[in-house]
Amino acid sequence: SCQLGEAYLNFEYYQQALEHFTTALKLNGTLFSEMEETKQYHAHILTLLGRCYMEAGSLDDALGLLQKSLKMNQTVLGEDHISNTSIHTVIAQCLLRKKEYDEAINQLSTVWELTESKYGLKHETTG
Repeated sequence: SCQLGEAYLNFEYYQQALEHFTTALKLNGTLFSEMEETKQYHAHILTLLGRCYMEAGSLDDALGLLQKSLKMNQTVLGEDHISNTSIHTVIAQCLLRKKEYDEAINQLSTVWELTESKYGLKHETTG
């Protein structure tokens, strides 16, 4: 369901994407307490769902889901884990659409700091 949702999202079929992400979230939720991987996957689904809401123009709903995703990912993997950068990036995109530029810059600064601490200044990702 999640991969199908991603395909719909990429082709801008937001309603179908929302349905598949919601189903994936429910299915994953049944396994939630059993394994740490399900929590990480849950955060991934929430990020995709947030992105879908953003693309559909529901920016406040998107931000709520993205904040929840970030908090969950940070709890499971740590606040300085590199996987947080993708969530921060989508949050920044959402904030830009809301014209909250300072907050968007803060999110992107966090992306830069996490990437720099992971790869260093001379790496192609940061340099």
